[in-house]
Amino acid sequence: MMKLYTKVFFRAVFNTDFGERVRVVGDSPLLGSWDPKKGHELKTSEELFPSWFSLEPILLPIKEKVQYKYVIVDETGKLINWEEIEDNRELVPTGVEMTVEDDNGLYREQTQSHLESYSMALDAEQQLVTDSKQREDQVTQARVTYVHQQEMDSMIDENDTLLVVSFELPVKVSKSEDGQFVVTPGKTALLPTLYQQRKKTKIPVKTIGWPGIHVEDPRDQEEIERLLADYDCHPVFPPKKELDEYLAFCHRFLWPLFHNVVILDTHSQQPFNNEQWGHYQAMNRLWAEAVVRVAHETDLIWVHDYHLLVAPLFITRRIRKANVGLFLHIPFPSSEIFRCLPVREEILRGMLCADLIGFHFFEYARHFLVACKRLLGIEHHCRMGGFLGLEYGGGGGGGGGR
Repeated sequence: MMKLYTKVFFRAVFNTDFGERVRVVGDSPLLGSWDPKKGHELKTSEELFPSWFSLEPILLPIKEKVQYKYVIVDETGKLINWEEIEDNRELVPTGVEMTVEDDNGLYREQTQSHLESYSMALDAEQQLVTDSKQREDQVTQARVTYVHQQEMDSMIDENDTLLVVSFELPVKVSKSEDGQFVVTPGKTALLPTLYQQRKKTKIPVKTIGWPGIHVEDPRDQEEIERLLADYDCHPVFPPKKELDEYLAFCHRFLWPLFHNVVILDTHSQQPFNNEQWGHYQAMNRLWAEAVVRVAHETDLIWVHDYHLLVAPLFITRRIRKANVGLFLHIPFPSSEIFRCLPVREEILRGMLCADLIGFHFFEYARHFLVACKRLLGIEHHCRMGGFLGLEYGGGGGGGGGR
């Protein structure tokens, strides 16, 4: 005989702290068999908090009694505490679909209130449209004019250049046995791929970065520059000792922390190195100076990854109206983890000097926005085109919205 199931939704009220989650666990395998890590996770929102609710139902066998409780867990699913009631809750699934309201109807009241507010606003807007058709036409025309002006201001043509700025060039320079410099493809996956696409764009694309070889003789540096010019590449020649210290800072501090790793073992924990932080800033300044030497005011400057997080600051100090984009190819940590970095505010301010910051996932962008709010007091807001904006005027010459 076919077994029948009921779609069950849960609703509950919990005043949780930031980063905490609410789950339903019970004696059914579908509720994790009392394991908080396998329970049914509820969701909330800024408008509906402290209400927690099921976005998707779970299927429980019809008319089979289920015992359950709510638990609070952290972002990783680790148990924080069980709800404080003496006995387990019980339910008996019936019908095709049912909602378990353990919130005394708060969710219904909240959603009803939002619907009423929306309805009133909609009625008011419709009334204004009815009363002032001429004003609607004026507003529409103003919006069209504004969008057109924005498009005209951002037009690019073959006179502009896209400068791709990264720690390493997409090609590598080495010295052959006969003493000649030769160029070979780089070993990284991303930059060579972007490099291969450069001929498909309507504007010139140039890359700036380390060529993978240390040379101190100015004549050798000039020869490498001439060699790389045929590949649309501009090399940066950092001193070897300073470069090693710079990379040590990136790998010891930035890489693990940005992957939400904090070493708590005092025996293996690396103390923060202010000297290496100074080398990190110096290398970012060196890359920025390389950009300034070849960039024009209308060029697009695209900075890549955690090696150059404060480079936008040094670029915008030299080129007042620079168009700078920054893309982070690794996660951005939660604000609780990021605040463990002694130079957290300096890193944020350096990143905020870019006009556009890109992340792999919205979760990483959300971590960045929360960090800006909690550490710098900067709120984000929605912008035209589906962007999230931050108003920041520090560091660079132009200021304005980021």
